[in-house]
Amino acid sequence: MKILSCHIENFGKLSDCNIDFSDGINVICKENGWGKSTLAGFICAMFYGMKKTKVQNVRDNERKLYDPWQGGSYGGSLEFETAGKTYVVTRVFKAKEAEDVFELRDKNTNLLSNDFSAKLGEELFKIDKESFARSIFIGQNECETFATDDINAKIGNLTDDTGDMNNFENATNRLDVKINRLHNKKKTGSLKRRSEEITEYKKKIKDSESLTDSMESTKALLDGAIKKREEDRKKLEEQRALQIKITKLQESLAKKENIDRAKNEVKAKEEIFDEAKAMFPGDIPAQKEIEDTIRICEEMGDAITRRDMNLFSTKEEDEYEKLDRRFDGEIISDETLDSYIEKSKYLKGVYETREKQKLTEEETKKLNALRNIYENDNENVLDMIAEWERRNDKKNEATNLSQNIRLMENSKELKPKFPTLLALGVLVMLGGVIGAVAGSALDIKGLIYAGTLFLPIGAVLAFIGFHAMRRDKISLAEATRKLDDLKAHEKEANDMVATAEKNVRDYLTSKNRFYDEYRVVPFLQEIAIERREYKLLKEKEERFAKPEEDKDIESIESDVTQFMEKYALYDCSPDDTEALFNLRSDVTNYAHLKKKKDVYDKEKNNILTLRRETDEFLSGYGFETEELPHATLKKIKEIYTDYKTKEQSLDEAKERLKEIESTVDADALREAGEAEELADIDSVNSEIKILEENVDADKEEIAIYENRMDDWREKMDELEADKEHLDRLNETQEKEKKEFDRVCAASQLLKQAKENLTLKYAKPILTSFKDYYGMISREDASVFHIDADTKITYDEKGMQRNTETMSRGYQDMMGICLRLAYIDVMYKDEKPLIIMDDPFVNLDDEKNVTAKEFLRKISEKYQIIYLTCSETR
Repeated sequence: MKILSCHIENFGKLSDCNIDFSDGINVICKENGWGKSTLAGFICAMFYGMKKTKVQNVRDNERKLYDPWQGGSYGGSLEFETAGKTYVVTRVFKAKEAEDVFELRDKNTNLLSNDFSAKLGEELFKIDKESFARSIFIGQNECETFATDDINAKIGNLTDDTGDMNNFENATNRLDVKINRLHNKKKTGSLKRRSEEITEYKKKIKDSESLTDSMESTKALLDGAIKKREEDRKKLEEQRALQIKITKLQESLAKKENIDRAKNEVKAKEEIFDEAKAMFPGDIPAQKEIEDTIRICEEMGDAITRRDMNLFSTKEEDEYEKLDRRFDGEIISDETLDSYIEKSKYLKGVYETREKQKLTEEETKKLNALRNIYENDNENVLDMIAEWERRNDKKNEATNLSQNIRLMENSKELKPKFPTLLALGVLVMLGGVIGAVAGSALDIKGLIYAGTLFLPIGAVLAFIGFHAMRRDKISLAEATRKLDDLKAHEKEANDMVATAEKNVRDYLTSKNRFYDEYRVVPFLQEIAIERREYKLLKEKEERFAKPEEDKDIESIESDVTQFMEKYALYDCSPDDTEALFNLRSDVTNYAHLKKKKDVYDKEKNNILTLRRETDEFLSGYGFETEELPHATLKKIKEIYTDYKTKEQSLDEAKERLKEIESTVDADALREAGEAEELADIDSVNSEIKILEENVDADKEEIAIYENRMDDWREKMDELEADKEHLDRLNETQEKEKKEFDRVCAASQLLKQAKENLTLKYAKPILTSFKDYYGMISREDASVFHIDADTKITYDEKGMQRNTETMSRGYQDMMGICLRLAYIDVMYKDEKPLIIMDDPFVNLDDEKNVTAKEFLRKISEKYQIIYLTCSETR
């Protein structure tokens, strides 16, 4: 596999950038800040895309990190070669992953390809993005690496995808999670937390044993408080009865004084009322009569104003007499005038356009020629053009479908896969059985133990492999269904193309045109233009030939002429619209003057009637009549208002006297004399207040003791609940202890199985690592070892030590060698490219020289893209 070229539209600071790549080493040497790391990030993004993340830090959010500095479309394209075929992948990145655009085309056919999906990197390299960064992509100051789950799966060649190893790792992770959740020594473990909870409940139950004595003591205090409250209540009722008796006698004495005051008030208000009544010379009118007469007087003033406003001037009087003789009291309506004006306008238009509607000799010939072709043609040419465009789309679709069908028929999706992990599991189980049987026969305990250990490991591997085989069968059925759908869509597209071609061919032949696939649309457009021309000529011919319309015009001419003569327009033709507009002006003026005269006459009669009614009211009640009686009426209203106010005040005084007298009897007045022998009302009130305070205090004390009793009862209930909860906690603790022991044992067995499996490919990784290390360092590589987790150690002073103790340069050098060792073991057949972002920056001058020779040698197997800012590296 190798990259041929790339085009960066916009990515970070890079814009409109094109780069070609060749076999072997491709060195891109640019100054600091040019965008070398951005280029490496672009290549990675073309294969793996950019995942969704909620991280706001720009350094950890690659979608924000590479957002184009200059704006514009975000992304580009990459041309690469694999398995003998060349592809072009294009990606456009948006704000969200779901909105990103992915496209893959076959370079030779330029057709869209389904060989790979948007998960191009996972499908091409068989590893995820993290594993890509730990092997194929070697960044500056990020040379160290470790074997991810995907790298382990690819190195072991367990399956075409990494499902089996992932399932194996997921099972281990789930067991570890469960162990941490149940742990008996960690603070987060449920066994540890529950043990502490059991201790707390035992202490709590022991501290609650003295509750019974406390309850009995509180009960005695509560009974004493209740007894005292009843005694205070009895004394309070006696004092309140005495208070009511004294209050009633005092009220009777006060009412006698009120009766005397009320009688004096009635006498004084009777004298004032008589003075107000004497202001009227005769009978007293009703309030409504006064208000109605005032209203009539106001209406008379308004009528005089309206009469004066509509008085004719000398000029208006002459104009009115002239127009009245012409129209004889008739007001022509606006609707009538509008209708005759429209008829006159219509006649004028008819006279002007008649000659313009006649066909010329050339137009007549053209119409007859087109009539033979399009007389009975009802086809919609625009619909036919649209159908032809759909035919073109369907033809292209059918071609693409045919190519996709051939590609799918030759793809791996329709070929069954061999269940490698299932077979491996069966072999491990079989080895375990043989080992156990042989150990029993030879009485070798180690062999018996090994056979017993391999049985559960083989069972786990076989179980995982069986589920992988079922998944492969489902994928095969899904691929077959997709192929059938593609074939059905191809047939549907071809049928539509054939139908459209037949319809167009028949139509063009009927219009004297030959069928040419590439000239169909121009021919149909020509036909549409001719049909439009034929329609316009035919409409013009029909508009001119209208004998019935002549009769209508004569009728309109007669109607308009008669209307004009009725109103003395004798010298005007029926199309004289201006004369009718002048008539409208005269009608409007006559209507205005006639309305003004009618209002004047009406108000004049109204004034006489209103004055007569006003004079009748004033003389009827003894008041003098006046030319303008409004002031007199206003004075009468004021006198009447004062009279009614004093009358009401007298009635209210009489009513109060009557009410007071009804509430006092002789017996109550006699008892009032004994009030001096009773206790003082203030001392009684003071005693009542003291007793009320005592009762409230008794109530509060009782509430305190009752609440205390409720607390003791609640604590007794809690004690019983705590004892039941403690029993449940002990029962659950025992169950989880047994579960914890089983999960720990299962986790240990799985980890042993993984170590045995990874040891199989640790040796070839170490061999490849030593070869590469010798190339760069020119030192002895026999001191290095590798463990089951593919971690490198080295011998020094009689002990194996971790590589973290080495210098930064040696750590980088060992990380590069280990990455290349991974790649050698992971990819046996087709080799991937290797991207290096200046990984030798921490090597000394001597190692940099050997590193160049090292690069030359590995470039014989791999395509290398080397990014650097220094020509010396």
